[in-house]
Amino acid sequence: MFCTDVEVQEPDLEEFFELKKTFGKTDMLIIDAQYSSEEAEKKVGWGHTSGRVAVRCGEILEVKRLVLTHHEPDHKDEDIFK
Repeated sequence: MFCTDVEVQEPDLEEFFELKKTFGKTDMLIIDAQYSSEEAEKKVGWGHTSGRVAVRCGEILEVKRLVLTHHEPDHKDEDIFK
């Protein structure tokens, strides 16, 4: 499942329980995880997801492998690895 350039917020997670009926236990979820949780709260509508919410999407769908993609271009390497 390939979900790049997607914005998922906390309230949207309920929809992933519905998606689980079709996509649950898929082999791989590749999903946008550009922002920290704090940044995502400030950038609603910018079209990107926080790493924490992206991980939660993978947990809900019970995916076998989770690949987080995208990064904030202004972040340093140290920021990305936090």
